[in-house]
Amino acid sequence: MNYLARIEQGFFATTALIATAGMAAADINLSGYGRFGLNQSKPSGGVSSTATENRVNIDIKGSGTNGNLSWGGKVRLRTAGGATATLSGGQVHIGSGNVTVYAGNIPGPLESMPGVYAPTVGYTGGNFANIVTSGDNLAYSSTGAGANGVQVNYVMGDLTVSAATADGAGDHQLTVAYSAGNLTFAAGVQQGDVAADDVTAVTVGYSMGDMSFTAGYGDNNGTKRNALTLGYNVSADTSVTVYVADVSTAGTDTAFGLGANHSLGGGVSVGAGIEENTAGTQRAEIGVKFGF
Repeated sequence: MNYLARIEQGFFATTALIATAGMAAADINLSGYGRFGLNQSKPSGGVSSTATENRVNIDIKGSGTNGNLSWGGKVRLRTAGGATATLSGGQVHIGSGNVTVYAGNIPGPLESMPGVYAPTVGYTGGNFANIVTSGDNLAYSSTGAGANGVQVNYVMGDLTVSAATADGAGDHQLTVAYSAGNLTFAAGVQQGDVAADDVTAVTVGYSMGDMSFTAGYGDNNGTKRNALTLGYNVSADTSVTVYVADVSTAGTDTAFGLGANHSLGGGVSVGAGIEENTAGTQRAEIGVKFGF
């Protein structure tokens, strides 16, 4: 090999090495879940009805890294009851160190607060009528455009601070969550253009062995909500959840729920639940849920 050929070979080898060293790692993956079962509902003073229920939920996620910098995007496909699948609004994020910035269909600070979804039962989660962050306008949307806002998360050890805004919604949110051993505390506010959009929420969670306890309080422009939830792991595969909740609206009843879930292994579980909301509507469900 002549001298010029050796120089040329070395040049291409060095170029390849430099390109590989600066190359970002990227990945695209699919994940989700499916479920089906039977639901029965009976309005206060009304007639009960029974219906089948099914859903497929698939998240399409892309991610990349380059040194301390990471980024990604997500869209969600969801279909229920045999209907054509709906595509959610897109979410993108970029982060470095303790800070991550989201844009588009943001996760939502109030939506992501620990303990918010504690008062849910069954294989679907139930009626979701006792969420103390009622009035949240910046929550992630699985079937729509979402808030189309900007959210910044800062994480330092057991402390998480989140702030978000969306021009279209005209709302701003700030939440703080902190964990100390078995105790978790979270508080958040939403300030809107009008008083009807103002929300304040607080959750406290405590776990002790196989038992967990969550208390939540929310105020949406004077409409106050309280929820108390108790969870117990009967065994490694079986858990039971019970909750009571109320709302300050005149003429409403105390809501309650009782549910159980049992793992069949491999990401498959069977769940059942009964509940009655503050309007007196009774609901029962049983079904199967599986991840993939």
